Amino acid sequence: MTKKTLTIALLSLAVFVAVPLSAMAWPHAYPAAPQLSQEQVAQMDKLYDEHRAAAAPLYEQLAQKRMELRALAPNPNVKPEELKALTAEISALHEKIRVLNQSFYDSLDKAGLPCYGYGYGRHGGFHDRGYDGYGHRHGGHGCAYWR
Repeated sequence: MTKKTLTIALLSLAVFVAVPLSAMAWPHAYPAAPQLSQEQVAQMDKLYDEHRAAAAPLYEQLAQKRMELRALAPNPNVKPEELKALTAEISALHEKIRVLNQSFYDSLDKAGLPCYGYGYGRHGGFHDRGYDGYGHRHGGHGCAYWR
């Protein structure tokens, strides 16, 4: 057997073994989606669409303010008051997003629909404030899409 053939065979074996092992590595990272009726599915889709429509402009404003801050912060000619005002605007946007997200989670909870991610502990799961059961932060806006 040549060195090239042996290398390809070993790499193939490594991939063949690694894929199933990585799939089994986090078996409880996210709970299985519950079985929902068609009415619940429609209601959940409606709530998610409304939330996305309300959150999108806030996230766009937040991105714009962050870009402004990154552009102005290194400039020595910018007055500290301007930077403080910009950071205050960013903080206010974060608060608006937090309130919007909380009302979204509350609406899911009130409707009896599942929500995974940030705040999931109060919905009966094992997530704790945006972390999975293993202490790793998971992404997204906190409430993973359920499908």
